[in-house]
Amino acid sequence: MPPAISIDTREIDRYLGLLKTEGLAVVEAELRIALDAVLEYLQMLVVDKTPRDNGRLQASIYTEVRGVTVDNRGVAVSGLVSSHDFEPKVTAMEYGRPAGRMPPIEAIALWVKRKDIIDSRSFKSDVAEWKSSVRKSIKSRKKAGKATARLQSQLRVRQSDLIEQRIMQIAFLIARAIAQGRSRHQKKGGDKMFAQAAEKGQAYTDQAFDQALTQILARWAAL
Repeated sequence: MPPAISIDTREIDRYLGLLKTEGLAVVEAELRIALDAVLEYLQMLVVDKTPRDNGRLQASIYTEVRGVTVDNRGVAVSGLVSSHDFEPKVTAMEYGRPAGRMPPIEAIALWVKRKDIIDSRSFKSDVAEWKSSVRKSIKSRKKAGKATARLQSQLRVRQSDLIEQRIMQIAFLIARAIAQGRSRHQKKGGDKMFAQAAEKGQAYTDQAFDQALTQILARWAAL
């Protein structure tokens, strides 16, 4: 169940039974203004807490007003902040991915490339050093009259292919750690971007609806 924020409407509810249509319309209008402000603020908090290196997740955060209804029996206010992204992915980011199956290695490889986890300059230097070592081995084996075909084939491997192989190796190790529940993200229990927003946003919500009540009372007085 997603985190929720509570709104205390008892102060308004006390008067609703006494109001006519015009007074009820005032309540609905002011509560809608407050709800819009709260949802916009919560959306900002969620986006701020959402990791920026997870595809379109951050851009997928949206708000929705489910309803603001007011009658002589009471008030019902409902809205949400959610994501259009793939639901299992959002859940995993919020609460942490459970151990079990390995995630797609190809997707993690793309993440490794974006994050530049392997320093390409350092890796190129390592490759150059390795190839130099292979060439020395070939020269030594030729002098000794030994076969060098296998070493020669190693030299023909392109540097870009070696980098791609290294990326896939890193992606596999990360995927395996996730499957075993050993990633840092899993150990901390996810990013909790929605939960943190709900906790931090409660004070703002209380303030926004207190202001709405003040506006409602002022407008009632003018009716």
